[in-house]
Amino acid sequence: MKSVDSLDGEEYGIHACLLVANWLQGRGRIADAERVYKLALRQADALEGEESPLTGLVLLDLHDFYEKQGRHDEAAPAWERVRRILVSGVGKFRNG
Repeated sequence: MKSVDSLDGEEYGIHACLLVANWLQGRGRIADAERVYKLALRQADALEGEESPLTGLVLLDLHDFYEKQGRHDEAAPAWERVRRILVSGVGKFRNG
């Protein structure tokens, strides 16, 4: 993961969305938090691709959000995408 100083504007915006979504969730604004998590996911997909580490980070937060809400059926696809990203990343690491 990059340091905050090395983030470009768009990537910084995605991290800011995650912070805002977490803040909203903590204040019980669940529908608003979900909208912001999904916005961050769309931005990460568009900016770095569907299997990027940044997308994986957003998906992990979205998965945790759904799990905390007891929405396991919605959490499962997010976790599956995280798993695919991890497996893909390990393969790329091993193959140089």
